Amino acid sequence: MEQKNKILNFKFKYKLFCTILLLFYYRDCNSQSLVPNGDFETFSTCPIYSGQITLASPWMITNICGNYSDYFNQCSTSGAVGVPYNTMGYQFPHSGFGYAGLIPWHTLPNYREYIEVPLIDSLKANFCYHFEMYVNQPNNCRYAIEDVSAYFSNTIVTGVSGCQNLPFHPQITNPNGFITDTLNWTLISGDYTALGGESYLIIGNFKKDGHTNTLLVDSNVFYPGYIYIDDVSLTLSPPCNTGISDYNHGKSVHIYPNPFINNLNIEVNDYELTDITLFDISSRKLFEYSFSKSISVNTEHLANGIYIYQISNKSGVVEKGKLMKY
Repeated sequence: MEQKNKILNFKFKYKLFCTILLLFYYRDCNSQSLVPNGDFETFSTCPIYSGQITLASPWMITNICGNYSDYFNQCSTSGAVGVPYNTMGYQFPHSGFGYAGLIPWHTLPNYREYIEVPLIDSLKANFCYHFEMYVNQPNNCRYAIEDVSAYFSNTIVTGVSGCQNLPFHPQITNPNGFITDTLNWTLISGDYTALGGESYLIIGNFKKDGHTNTLLVDSNVFYPGYIYIDDVSLTLSPPCNTGISDYNHGKSVHIYPNPFINNLNIEVNDYELTDITLFDISSRKLFEYSFSKSISVNTEHLANGIYIYQISNKSGVVEKGKLMKY
């Protein structure tokens, strides 16, 4: 009996030890951000003019479009990219001495800038991750926007020619509405359940002009739209239910058949200009069509499998869900 109690006591202590060890491991993993240089404090040389985000390695640009995204740091002797004074306004970093900046919207048609960074480790399938970044509206912007998002990609996206919006569906979007605060930094955050293999993070506005909402905040300044970015992080999170789920925001939408084979029909209950966008399971955009009232889309070229559809109009996304082709 005494021997049995000793064995049971040993097993209990062993399980307790393992549990404590796992808790410490989880805490360490949870606190470790997968975004390298997310605070933009590490740099090769001080910036001296705009378009030098690559000085804050390993951050890089995605599209070749006139000007590039910017890097601001207190070490700069240039008035263009200094801190707190710079061309775009007056702002101290959310932390440290540096931050990034980009154009998410411009009066030039579909002009977009992005910043991209390789993650320290690729995301694991079905694991939940918590994303955060802080953004600020510069003083010298005529318009405020709300569409600043984050997209996790399996492959690097760089050297894209042109200024157009990237054809991806971001997994993290801004829930705060228009970013108008020029004094304080605004937190954009969200949870994401990984599909597995996501190795790069891209930040910017992925919407076309027709779906990007703008707000006039100061008609006396020159620059159309701009945003500061600081303290970007991605950490392992407790389990979350942020996978692809169907939702509807009140608009009557009829999509059939589901499952589909060679044609997909979409009907709405009004004549408002509406978009149907189809993504694969990794959130890569496959096609987008605009229509009024109804449309029939040929889908013969699509492989069998699960797809994500999104119905949107000027007000934003009105319905999202899953479709299957067989």
